[in-house]
Amino acid sequence: MSLAFARHLQESRGRHRNRSSGLWYLSGNKNAPVTCATFLAYDTSQCLGAMMPGLYDQLIAAIQAKDANATRSLARQAMQVFPQDALHYAAQIGDCSVLKAMLDEGWIDKINKFDDTSFTPLIWAAKNGHIDAVKLLLTAGAHVNARDEARCGNTVLREVVESCGMELVQVLIAAGADPTISGWMQLTAIDKAKERSEKNPGPMAQSILDLLQKQADRC
Repeated sequence: MSLAFARHLQESRGRHRNRSSGLWYLSGNKNAPVTCATFLAYDTSQCLGAMMPGLYDQLIAAIQAKDANATRSLARQAMQVFPQDALHYAAQIGDCSVLKAMLDEGWIDKINKFDDTSFTPLIWAAKNGHIDAVKLLLTAGAHVNARDEARCGNTVLREVVESCGMELVQVLIAAGADPTISGWMQLTAIDKAKERSEKNPGPMAQSILDLLQKQADRC
């Protein structure tokens, strides 16, 4: 689908974008962001199917409300119509019951897909500090070292190590995260951990760097 048509959808369906966050919002509801992959991932036939009255907006609202039962029902209807970004949004919200409902209804096929920001649902959950959601996605089959190579994307560890806590790093390392994989600007998670330790020296920053260096020796 052309970018022009994607923009037409955005304008005609009443959405606007927050420039600081990069998220699309439902008109009149700034608590319900959706990613612009919603528009860019459709082909023409999917777009026509997606115009089912309010279905996508209902799904996003159910995710936002952390309503697992409504999400399950709507996810079942939406599975064959919408692109993968609804699962990415659910990962941003981080409610495990909602995520499990979507995975149970077939969205598990989207678990390692990249959205327009080159993030997987796992990366979104980790960036928002949802450790239980991270564990759920890993158990469900999320690839801990997935990165969008075509767009020089980052692994989840590379993406979050600058600011996350020790517990999240430990969860990712336990799942096999490789801190030596390079991402944007050819920097690895170890490189970013070193930057963190230099900019904000302290026990946590040093402990994270030490843990990553030990993991690098095992990889």
